[in-house]
Amino acid sequence: MWASSWKELPEESGIFSSELDKKYLKRYGRVAKISMGLSFEPDFDKNVRDFARSFNLKVVELRGSKKIAEQSYQDAKKFP
Repeated sequence: MWASSWKELPEESGIFSSELDKKYLKRYGRVAKISMGLSFEPDFDKNVRDFARSFNLKVVELRGSKKIAEQSYQDAKKFP
């Protein structure tokens, strides 16, 4: 989900990608690409690869479900 619009995040939030990399992603080494068998974004695979490459992360592919996506969304809504 986030992979579809990660390039717009710095512009909208005022955080440049180098700051995002330095402050928030420096301790991460992997990005999870969760496949649910659905394809809403035609460039999703490319966006995940671009994101991983931009922040020097390894892509780990996982099988998921609608339940995981819904729980992630509910958890994300709890943050300000």
